[in-house]
Amino acid sequence: MRMGTYLQELKKFSNLNGRWSEVGGTWTSVGEGKQGEATTENNAYYLNSQTGNDFVYEGDIKVVSKGAGALVFRANSTGTQGYAVNVDTLLQVVRLWDMGSGKIIRDYPIPIGLGQSYHLKVVTKGSNIKVYLNDGLSPVMDVERTVWSERIQR
Repeated sequence: MRMGTYLQELKKFSNLNGRWSEVGGTWTSVGEGKQGEATTENNAYYLNSQTGNDFVYEGDIKVVSKGAGALVFRANSTGTQGYAVNVDTLLQVVRLWDMGSGKIIRDYPIPIGLGQSYHLKVVTKGSNIKVYLNDGLSPVMDVERTVWSERIQR
């Protein structure tokens, strides 16, 4: 029953048709979005099962307590492989990282404030990943990555 409520609320703002699932943490519905809280030991993801290779994926991220919030893409169903681009209030960066290895791919230093919304857009085409911030016309990151280029879009 709870999952049905989540799916219905997500249809208000998402064009992804797959099934949404929680992987770690605690998730609640807030307005037209989701709010997640992770433990200090583990990350928390809210993933969609829809697959894709080349896509535009975007959303608004607001971090309400010290830490980070992210868009996850080309990930597997457990969140142990794929990519995440996050806004980090502790490190004051937008960060693209590999979820499989934990490797930082690129950091973009910028002041990140608590409670402030940041619009992230990820554009993938083949092995190319572009990350845009706050509706900017130019990407803040433009990288080539082949590791998860044919994984699930989440």
